[in-house]
Amino acid sequence: MCVAFALPAGAGTQCSSIYRLTEKASYQEGCYPPCYCPLMMASGIRGTFVLGPGTANGEFIDHEVLSAYWIVTLGDTEFAITGAGTYRVSSGPLPIVHALDIEQITSASTSGFVSDPPGVLARPGIATT
Repeated sequence: MCVAFALPAGAGTQCSSIYRLTEKASYQEGCYPPCYCPLMMASGIRGTFVLGPGTANGEFIDHEVLSAYWIVTLGDTEFAITGAGTYRVSSGPLPIVHALDIEQITSASTSGFVSDPPGVLARPGIATT
């Protein structure tokens, strides 16, 4: 699982935008609630992804995530995560919920849905856990 905090790397448009993970982003492996097993490891992560324009899908707006390229640092070792997927954000009233699902080369990763505090919009800054 990747906890992604990202900001656009350049000016936003109605087209695809490049996002860069911020220093708040982290890579975590293990179980998450409601499971009872512990979080196994957490470490830093850096990289970029391309976020496509949104498409209405019921109560959500779906964005295609392309060209995700992230580097994870575990101690003295680094490894790359590459992939693509979907960023989904609610289009209804607050609170905004959103999820980032990335299909990795070796496995799938999802942030699950998270809720932002009232008045906080998920895009252009993306913060998922």
